[in-house]
Amino acid sequence: MVRADGTTSLGAALEMAWKQGFIPEQAVYLTDQGENHGPFLVQVYTRLIQEGHDPAFIFVNILSSTRQVSKDLEEAGARVQVFDFNEDMSRPGWWVALDQVVVVVAGEGPVSIVDRIMALELPKRTPPGASATRFQAGHAQENA
Repeated sequence: MVRADGTTSLGAALEMAWKQGFIPEQAVYLTDQGENHGPFLVQVYTRLIQEGHDPAFIFVNILSSTRQVSKDLEEAGARVQVFDFNEDMSRPGWWVALDQVVVVVAGEGPVSIVDRIMALELPKRTPPGASATRFQAGHAQENA
């Protein structure tokens, strides 16, 4: 189990990913935006920008209205969205609601959209000399 211990670094995971050659298009943080240990997220973002990468950031604030980290990123020029999640965590099933929030705020990035487009079946061309097939209202019809 992961527990907060006062040494929170929101930039650690992004920096680790970057060092391993993975640069995300967006990063989603479920957080209270308390950051008190490096690498700090705005510092990692600044280095990514210098290397030509510009990830977007989504913060789901959990029972917190603090916005210091997202404010620092916005001041550095980052694309930032913040959502507040103030669900009663003593109620059974709150984690299901949190899971649904992540799906809603994360949406689809450009890579997901490209993957969906690439999965589409393309129409087939008629080889030269073969009878032409015309597609009409979803049905193939032979030309006379």
